[in-house]
Amino acid sequence: VQRRPPPAAQLLAPRDEIDSAAHAYRGEVRRYLLDGELPSANDALYDALAQVIDGSNLQAGVPQLRQQMKQHPPQEPNAWIELGDAQRKLNDLTGAIASYREAVQRDPLSERGQRRLGVALSSAGQTSEARAVLQTAATRAVSNPLLWYELATVELKLGDLDHAIPDLRRAIALRPSFSDAQNSLGSALAQAGDRTAAANAFRSALA
Repeated sequence: VQRRPPPAAQLLAPRDEIDSAAHAYRGEVRRYLLDGELPSANDALYDALAQVIDGSNLQAGVPQLRQQMKQHPPQEPNAWIELGDAQRKLNDLTGAIASYREAVQRDPLSERGQRRLGVALSSAGQTSEARAVLQTAATRAVSNPLLWYELATVELKLGDLDHAIPDLRRAIALRPSFSDAQNSLGSALAQAGDRTAAANAFRSALA
């Protein structure tokens, strides 16, 4: 932090937004302890989590986080989900699936954990298990549009239009502005031969 601020004209000058991934920080991340906050036994785990949550230090952060979680396995699912997300970003689907399974084992009712597990299984080509996981999650959390959408996506992979179309309609009913679901519905209806309904779904997605 500079002792003397730069001139006001420099501070107020327009600047281009930097939103390119090429300019993103990719180094080590450290948490700041709050005023009066004392070190705790979980500090090393939280520091390891900080490396991967925004994808800033994945190559070094994932092994560090795995090691910390091996030494002190968290009982709540979120840390396992964050590890799985980081592994997916590194294209380690096998590791991600194992982490998501661990999250769901610790909290079988975790909608986030079940959805991530189902999506990872689908990406790995394990569509039958992915469908079963997402179907169980969706029937437990009937008001979650993402679960119905992900379930329908797997059903489309399996060519099951009879189930995919109503599940996409459920997702849209829960979130009318869900453009990805509208787009998928349009594709499914086109495959089913209903071109008028498909065009309407595509228009809704564009809108």
